[in-house]
Amino acid sequence: MSNILVLGAGFVAGPLVKYLTKRNHHITVASQFIDEAKAIAVDYPEISVCELNVTDEASLGSLVEAHDLTISFIPADFHVKVAEQCLKYSKHMITASYETPEIKALNQQAIDKNITILNEIGLDPGIDHLSAMQIIHEIKATGGTLDSFVSWCGGLPAPESNNNPLGYKFAWAPLGVLMALLNDATYLKNGEVVTILGEQLLQTLQTVNISPTLTLEGYPNRDSVSYRDIYGIFDAKEVLRGTLRYPGFSDILHSCKELGLLDPSAFEITGALSWKALLEQHKPDLSNYLNEQSTAVVEALNWLGLLDDGHLVPQANSKINAFCHLLMEKLAYTADERDMVVLQHQFRSTNAQGIPELRESTLILEGDVAGYSAMAKTVGTPAAIAADLIVTGVIEDKGVILPMTENIYTPLLKALAEEGIILKETLKLGQDID
Repeated sequence: MSNILVLGAGFVAGPLVKYLTKRNHHITVASQFIDEAKAIAVDYPEISVCELNVTDEASLGSLVEAHDLTISFIPADFHVKVAEQCLKYSKHMITASYETPEIKALNQQAIDKNITILNEIGLDPGIDHLSAMQIIHEIKATGGTLDSFVSWCGGLPAPESNNNPLGYKFAWAPLGVLMALLNDATYLKNGEVVTILGEQLLQTLQTVNISPTLTLEGYPNRDSVSYRDIYGIFDAKEVLRGTLRYPGFSDILHSCKELGLLDPSAFEITGALSWKALLEQHKPDLSNYLNEQSTAVVEALNWLGLLDDGHLVPQANSKINAFCHLLMEKLAYTADERDMVVLQHQFRSTNAQGIPELRESTLILEGDVAGYSAMAKTVGTPAAIAADLIVTGVIEDKGVILPMTENIYTPLLKALAEEGIILKETLKLGQDID
C-alpha cells in the first residue's frame, strides 16, 4: 500500500479515487473547497480529506512529504509549485495537463532526485497518446511508412441528451472552451504547414464519420504540426489534431464570435442592459446581419435569449465572461442526462509490400446517469492507473516524462480496457480504403 495525495476535488477526482482505493492505496484529497473533498469521502470513507491553499508552501510541502506520489488536478499554473515540493522531498508527481517548458526544465533535477514527473495522462492529452503511439510503433515495426495521422476528440452530450440547438453542454466553466475558439490553428497538409486564423477557425470544418450512426464536425486544434516531432512521424505529409462537435455548433459559435460575445477584453457591464442591446452596440445593423444568417443560427440565438429585450446581461468584467454565465445557465446537464467522449485516430500508411493501409482507433464512451461522467472517467482513470503503475514499480522511468513509450502505454491500455475504456481498431487494405 502506498500513500497518494490528490490535489483538487473536482469532477475528475471521483473515478481516480475509486480506482486507487480498489488497489488498497491510502488516499488523501486536499482541496481549497473542503466541501468537495468531503463529498468524495461520502462514497469512500476510508480516504482522508483536508483543506489546502496550494500557495501555502509550508502546508503543501508537509502534505507532499507525507505521501509517495502527488496527483495534481489543480489549475496548470500551480503545477510548478507542486513539482518544486515533489523535488524537495523526492516524491513522484502526475498531472493530466500539457507539459509546459517550465515543467520540462525540471527534468534533470527529477532524474537526480530519482523521481518520476509524468504529465499529459488524462484523455486529451493522455489516452490519445497511448493509442496513437501503440499503432505508430506497430506500423514502423512491420516496415510500414506512416503517410497521414489525423486525430479527433471531443466531449459531447450523449445522443439522447443532445436536446438543445447548440448540440453542446457544460459540466464545468465554459471559459476554457470559448477561449480555445479564439486561437489560430496550424496543421500539416500535403507536406505544407497550413495556418488558420482564429477569426476563420469555426469556418474550417470537416465532416467526421465516427460510425454509421454518428457523424460529427471537426475543426483543427491550436498546434498539430509539433506532433510530427513529438510522435516521431517524420514521413507524414498530413498531421492534424482536432476537436469534435455535433453539426451546427460551429456555425452558431462563429456567429456569437462575430457578434462580439467571445471578446475577452475588459468591458464593464453594469445596470439593466439586455442581450439584444449589447449585440446592437457591437453590430448596429443587427437586423441586416441576422437576415444573412441561416435559420438554424437565428433560432439558436433566439433560444439563448440573445435577440429580445427581456433577457438581461449579468454583471461581468468582459463580454466573454457574461456569455459564460449565460451558457452555464442554458447548457447545463440535468441529473438524468449523460455526456459522451469520442476519440478517433486515423492512420494512413503504406506497408512493407507497398500496399496502402487505413487504420482507425475509436473510443466512444458514455457517462452514467447520476454517476460519473464519461469525461471524468477518461481523465481520472488514466491518471489513477499511472499512479498505481509508478508506486508499484511497473513504470520505472525517471525525470519529466510523457506516456509515449511502450513500457508505459502497454500496461496503461491493458488496465484501461479492464475498466471498460476500450479503443476499437479497424484495418482496411488497398482498394477497400475509401
